[in-house]
Amino acid sequence: MRFGQGRNIFAARRESAAAGRPSSLAMMALARHSRIALLLPLLLAACLGSADRAACYSVTEAVRYDGVLDSGDERVGDLYRPRRAGPSPAVLIVHGGSWQRGSRSEMTRFAHRFAEAGYVVFNVDYRLAPQHHHPAQRDDVRAAFRWLHAHARVLGVDPDRIAVMGYSAGAHLALLLGLADAHGGPRPNAVIAGGAPCDLTEYPDSPTLAALIGGSGNELPDRYADASPISHVTGDDPPVLLYHGSLDWIVDVEQSRRLLAKLHAAGVRAELFEEPWAGHATAFLLDGDSFRVSLAFLAAQMPAR
Repeated sequence: MRFGQGRNIFAARRESAAAGRPSSLAMMALARHSRIALLLPLLLAACLGSADRAACYSVTEAVRYDGVLDSGDERVGDLYRPRRAGPSPAVLIVHGGSWQRGSRSEMTRFAHRFAEAGYVVFNVDYRLAPQHHHPAQRDDVRAAFRWLHAHARVLGVDPDRIAVMGYSAGAHLALLLGLADAHGGPRPNAVIAGGAPCDLTEYPDSPTLAALIGGSGNELPDRYADASPISHVTGDDPPVLLYHGSLDWIVDVEQSRRLLAKLHAAGVRAELFEEPWAGHATAFLLDGDSFRVSLAFLAAQMPAR
């Protein structure tokens, strides 16, 4: 992850700076997990060869869902289609990167796992800040979901079993897609959000958020509220699975806890899986338990018909 280059991107939070520093225990956990993370590429390569993957599903790269036919326009995604009779469930995947960097390549391993589990997957890029301010990112993710929903029959997708999944900034966008008013457009049938910033109004002086929104929270309070998933909770929202590292000092786990409480108060089916001893990066890199929970959650919320 490149979420603030190793520093809390919300460093100007209303609490004291000292409250945001990682404890020695968190640093020990991070060091331990970092060593394990170095083995991930080898482990993943050993799990499933490219030939086996090709037999299980096809991959079509750089499918345009919106924008112009221009190599510089980010609005494309990679489409994974299982080689089996449909209709299949589907997942739209959204990458993180502080809304300013990153790409769909960082979510490739999630795309492969979902495809191996029988899901059609659309792993997308979107326009980045500060060149493009909110709501451009939300609108792009919404356009990608509309494209997937509109092409469901052709792609062998069940249009009533399409979820969205993201991590960090991507989780924030996934939540906006699921919770914000779609103005009559399609909505996801389930949302999975890892390490999600849920209430941006808590960080009015964050440089990262200023780049996303176009100014500080004091200057643009309504835009900060509009960009906060917690502001859009209503009783008709789709089921939500949140997962978060308990030692996350970049995006505090309280962000997910507060959203969970508001979802429950509205009568929305929602769960929070807290990963012990995990920070923001380690919850992303070492995600075995959270991914198993995610598959079980989707199977329960979008059962085969």
